[in-house]
Amino acid sequence: MNSSLDPASAAAAPRYDPSNPGPRVAIAIELDQCVPWHQDCCEGILRYGQSKGWSCVIDPFALGPEGQQDVLVYDGVVGRIDSDVARAVQAQGIPIVNHWDNSPARELPSVTLDLKADGRTAGEHLIACGYKQLAYYGLLGDATNQLRIDGMCQAAADAGQTPPVVRLVDVEQYWSNQRQWHKTFLQKTAQWLSGLRAPVGLLVGESTIARYIAQFAPQWGMKVPNDLGLVVWNDDMSTNAISPTISVIDHDWFDVGYQSAAMLDELMQGKEAHPLHRLVPPTRLIARDTTDVFICEDELVKEAMRYIAEHCREELNVESIAEALNTSRRTLYRKFDQVLGRSIKEEIKRLRVDRLKLMLEETDLPLSELSASYGFSSPGQFSRFFAKATGQTPSSYRQRFKADQAR
Repeated sequence: MNSSLDPASAAAAPRYDPSNPGPRVAIAIELDQCVPWHQDCCEGILRYGQSKGWSCVIDPFALGPEGQQDVLVYDGVVGRIDSDVARAVQAQGIPIVNHWDNSPARELPSVTLDLKADGRTAGEHLIACGYKQLAYYGLLGDATNQLRIDGMCQAAADAGQTPPVVRLVDVEQYWSNQRQWHKTFLQKTAQWLSGLRAPVGLLVGESTIARYIAQFAPQWGMKVPNDLGLVVWNDDMSTNAISPTISVIDHDWFDVGYQSAAMLDELMQGKEAHPLHRLVPPTRLIARDTTDVFICEDELVKEAMRYIAEHCREELNVESIAEALNTSRRTLYRKFDQVLGRSIKEEIKRLRVDRLKLMLEETDLPLSELSASYGFSSPGQFSRFFAKATGQTPSSYRQRFKADQAR
């Protein structure tokens, strides 16, 4: 989702007004960083606040109009809360809600991303692409690393694979010195990656590092995505602007902000927040160049997957695939079970659903036309198939996607 909110438009948003009888709320977010986890969250809070008649002020440190943190001026505070703000606000008995995943004030009521689901989503995607070795690369001191790693471990265990190899690096010492960054940091990263068993499926916890790895991997003798598949946890302009484009986990930051404001509303009404810590799952994984491949040592399975991908608009069945590849149904069933640990029918369904999601997102084709082009006998059959696979009808999936993009 691309937020329309920037510091200029934020200035026109509802602000602290002593004459406004509505609740006075501080939004503790700095807007000088043009990233969705700041701006889209702020927009979600403002949208909720406007619906409730709040008098809002964007006040990153919750200091109040006079810059005095010991003066009671707010009815509630919500945002990216650090320890200083938490202590000052709690000392005044003001309700406060945090939506910063890496906040040191972890005891506060919070609405944050489901980072374990992030790791599981990335792991499942990389495994589905055929990567047998999973890995995680994160920043040392980032409290969110372990949750993503736990999610990847769960995906690996479900697929009967070994846990991911983990590397956590203190990059501050490198970022302050560009010469050291290129000579030392990149060299050590190359050494670590070359020591892993290719092909490797890698989840990276920071987009700058992911960008460098994607661009420098060929110089290190690694082909992307054949030797190295790459997913980054957060999306920004750079992930889709370079070549190769980087696969990302997509999040609804607006919803994080909106739900945070709704929790604050409950607290300001004297209610108890249940649960105290709420999680917002990732919306989807956007597959781009860095995982656009199916890796498999077994040639028959690889050919079958390629055939399914190329003919997923058709009403495929195991018999037609076996005939096209000059093999037997029994052989295909056995090979997919041995090599992937999943049935060929599951793979047909997964690929068709992925393509249908993309068509719903990127085109305005009527459902009747889309269902016919993918071999369904009627829009009703298409709707039942899609709803059973995703929990949403095609029309509701498209409406939600467009609403997210319009925010």
